[in-house]
Amino acid sequence: MPELPEVETVKKILNKVIVGAKITDVIIHKENIITGDPHTFKKTLIGETFSEVKRIGKYLIFTFESDLIMLSHLRMEGKYIEVLPGAEDSRYARVIFVLNDGRRLCYDDSRQFGTLELSTKDTYLQTKSMQNVGREPFDIDPIDYFNKISNRTTPIKQTLLDQKLMSGLGNIYVDEVLYLSKIHPETPTNMLGLMAINLLIENSIKVLNAAIKKGGTTVRSYSPAEGVHGNFQQELNAYGKAGERCPVCNFKFKKIFVGGRGTTYCPSCQKNPAVPLTVAITGQKASGKTLIANYLRKNGHKVIDTDKLAKELYKDIKITTDLEKHLGVNLHDNTTFNLQYLRNYLVENENEIKKLNDFIHPLVKKEIIEIIKTSNEAILYFEVPLLFSHKIYELFNFMIGVEVSVEKQLKNLEKRGDTHTINADEAYMKNRHKLDLIIVNDGSEQDLIEKFKAFKV
Repeated sequence: MPELPEVETVKKILNKVIVGAKITDVIIHKENIITGDPHTFKKTLIGETFSEVKRIGKYLIFTFESDLIMLSHLRMEGKYIEVLPGAEDSRYARVIFVLNDGRRLCYDDSRQFGTLELSTKDTYLQTKSMQNVGREPFDIDPIDYFNKISNRTTPIKQTLLDQKLMSGLGNIYVDEVLYLSKIHPETPTNMLGLMAINLLIENSIKVLNAAIKKGGTTVRSYSPAEGVHGNFQQELNAYGKAGERCPVCNFKFKKIFVGGRGTTYCPSCQKNPAVPLTVAITGQKASGKTLIANYLRKNGHKVIDTDKLAKELYKDIKITTDLEKHLGVNLHDNTTFNLQYLRNYLVENENEIKKLNDFIHPLVKKEIIEIIKTSNEAILYFEVPLLFSHKIYELFNFMIGVEVSVEKQLKNLEKRGDTHTINADEAYMKNRHKLDLIIVNDGSEQDLIEKFKAFKV
C-alpha cells in the first residue's frame, strides 16, 4: 500500500510528465473509482489543462489552469502510468486521461480501491475526504497531538495509523518509527507522556524524509509507477524482518497482529509497560529446564509450570468428563477423575497422545493468557515442555531452549528414576530455530545456571 513517501514520489513523477498537458478525452472503465457522477466527471475534465500536482497526506491534489481540483487516493495498489502514442494501455487501467499530444495517463489499480473526486480550489479542503486528513508529522503541533490522543486506550500503533489524527504514516513506517523510538506497538496510548509523543513525531519526520529521499519502499506488488522502484526497503530496520536478529540487542524480531495489521517489533528493545515480559523455558527431556526454573524461584521470580496447569485442569469435572468423551474411555472412579487411568491408557495407546494434546493444550493456552493478563509481575517465566503445540510459543516475548547430549540425558533420567524411553521430541527439534537462545547443558549444574545468568532480558 502506498504511504506518504510513495505518494510523494508519484507526485514528483507526475509533475515531470503532465504539467501543461491538456485533456482531450476521459475513458472510464470502472465507474466505482469515481466519487460522484462519472458522466459529470468526464464532461468537466475534457478541455482542462494540468497545472501542478500537490500532496496532502496520502492524497494527490491535481490542480488545473481553471479553479478545478481533482483529488486522488491510491489506496492499496493505485498508480499512474504514462503511455506513449501507439502503446497499449496499462494492464489494470481503470480511468484513462487522453492528452493533446497523443499520450495517455492511465490510472492503474488492480484492486480498484482507489478514488478520484472533483472539487474546486475554494472548496476541496472542506470535502469529506480532506476533512478526514490530519496534519502531517512535518507540521503537526506535538502538544495539540498529545492532547488529542492522551486519553486513548488503544495501542499506540493503531493511534499512529489513524489518518484523522496525523496523516502520512502507514503500516511500514509505523513499525519503523516505533522501533526507533523503542516503544512497543501494543503500548496503550494513554501510557505515553509528551516526551514519548515528541520522540515519535521526531522519528516520524526522520523516517519519512529518509524514505522520500530513497523514492519510497517497493514491497510485494507495489511500486509507485511503471518501472519506478523505491529503495527504502534496503534501509528498513524492523518491518518484514520477523525471525531475523535485531542489530541492537541480537534478539529475534517477532511478528504479531495489532488491530489486524501485521506488526514486527523487537521484544527486547520495545517492551510493553502494560503487561509482563514473558519468557518461556523449554527443551529436551531431562535437559535441565527444571533446574533453571528452581533457580529462578529461589531468586524471587514468578515461574509457572505449564504441566501443573494441565494437572489443575483435571480437577474440573466438566473438563475431565469432556475429555472422557473425547478419548472414548472411562477415566473416573464414580465421579472422581483418576489420572492413573489416563496414564495407563496412553501407555497402551501411544497414538492417542496427540488426541489428548489437541484437547488439553488449547485449555492450557487459555490459562496462560489469563495469567499474563492478570499478573502484576514485571517478568513472568514459564516452564513449557510442549512450547510448540497449538502455537503456544506465540504468547511469549522470549523463548529459551535447553539441550543436552544423549549420554548426559540418560544419566539425568537415571538419577530421577525415569525408565521411559527418551523422546527425541520431534516438535522441539523441528521448531528450535524459532528460539531466541539455546543453552547447551554440557557441564555441571552450576555451569548451566551461569550460562542462564548470562542471558539478559
